[in-house]
Amino acid sequence: MAPNASTSTAVAAAAAAVIALYWRRRRKDRWEAMLDRALPAIVVIRVNYVKPFDGEQAGSAHATGFVVDFDRGLILTNRHVIGTGPIRAEATFVSKEEVPLTPVYRD
Repeated sequence: MAPNASTSTAVAAAAAAVIALYWRRRRKDRWEAMLDRALPAIVVIRVNYVKPFDGEQAGSAHATGFVVDFDRGLILTNRHVIGTGPIRAEATFVSKEEVPLTPVYRD
């Protein structure tokens, strides 16, 4: 018994759906693996600025940064986050661990 055109089309469509599902899952697996590697290095930075001059108010800000050297405890962020004056800052990791920050370098 020879297969008819509708049976062949249905088999081809099912095969295409299985292949598409395989590739979607493979992309998702690679994406999840990349996130598992990257997320532990990303931090939320909370900064409190002192009152710089009379009449101006102290401020606070939230920003992001990422760990560039875990052994030395270096986190990189933008200069405007840290500012030029004294600050109190802390970083929060995705694990909810909080660590105090001290500016090391401002460009």
